[in-house]
Amino acid sequence: MKEGALSESTHQFRAAEGAEAGSNAFAGLVAGLIGSLIVVLVSLPLHSPHDSLMNSGTISVVALLTSAVLGLVWHIVGRTERGTQRFVAICAAVFGTAVVGAFLVETVAGLERSVSFIVPLAAIQLGVTATFTPVLSTNIFTFKWVVVLLAAALLVTGFGLAGQGDQESGRLELPPRSE
Repeated sequence: MKEGALSESTHQFRAAEGAEAGSNAFAGLVAGLIGSLIVVLVSLPLHSPHDSLMNSGTISVVALLTSAVLGLVWHIVGRTERGTQRFVAICAAVFGTAVVGAFLVETVAGLERSVSFIVPLAAIQLGVTATFTPVLSTNIFTFKWVVVLLAAALLVTGFGLAGQGDQESGRLELPPRSE
């Protein structure tokens, strides 16, 4: 066998392996974006501690960044031995960091209700991402436009609804029935 033929087959194998790894990163990003859309919609009835800093627009940006980072994390650990367990553990650690951060924002910065606002949203975002990333990575994502479509939908929804919601109760609940 010629040396060029061997390097060509090796190159093809590595390209296929890279495509699979890329699809793993996209699976993490898609799962995170799905969670982000849910988080933006769920944030509407919650009472924001600071309407300028914590509205659906800023939530969508933070959720998008979280999705991108967790997509990269899945790209790194997803194909390793016990990758799913490691990924879920990392998501749990990120959730713990979010809880501590929310507590610090409430106590140090003095923004009341920060914990009751941030923690449920972080739980949804990270729970959806940790659950669906391994599931979606088993199906190869060749349609990269799905990521662009979901990211655009997230940002349009987040910024479009930035002035909405913020119910008086501060609890996640449906509005009272009109009789």
